[in-house]
Amino acid sequence: LVLLCFRLLLVVVIAVIGFPRWAFIARIIRSQILALRGRPFVDRARVVGSSDFSIMVRHILPNLLPQIAANGALVVANAISIETSLSFIGLGDPLQPSWGTLLSLAQRAGAASAGAWWYLGAPGVCVLIVSLGFVLLGNALDDTINPRRRTIP
Repeated sequence: LVLLCFRLLLVVVIAVIGFPRWAFIARIIRSQILALRGRPFVDRARVVGSSDFSIMVRHILPNLLPQIAANGALVVANAISIETSLSFIGLGDPLQPSWGTLLSLAQRAGAASAGAWWYLGAPGVCVLIVSLGFVLLGNALDDTINPRRRTIP
């Protein structure tokens, strides 16, 4: 029963982190779909008799995937920061290893006042590097995909 409660807590943490983020992604996808819907290649596909499902799968979805990937990388970086924060203040799953739990345990043990910076430094640097990596990946994908952000040499 205790194990089931902790697993339920993990589902709650996932829901708390993921549920508010869907609106951000949905707005981006909706605006891209509305922009793509009026493009000439969609009109041409409609004229030759393609079904709505075929137009969606063959024309609209391939144009959406890079945008979803770029924004997804940024959402992952944000989710890592939120999960670390929740685990640090004790709202994470205690059975799952987490950088926030490591930071919390080091802070409770007095690592900062004892001069043991490596207890705080290792998980802190890991969170920073992984989050920064996802942010840079999202920016790189956005730079390669978004024609307005491309620089002409």
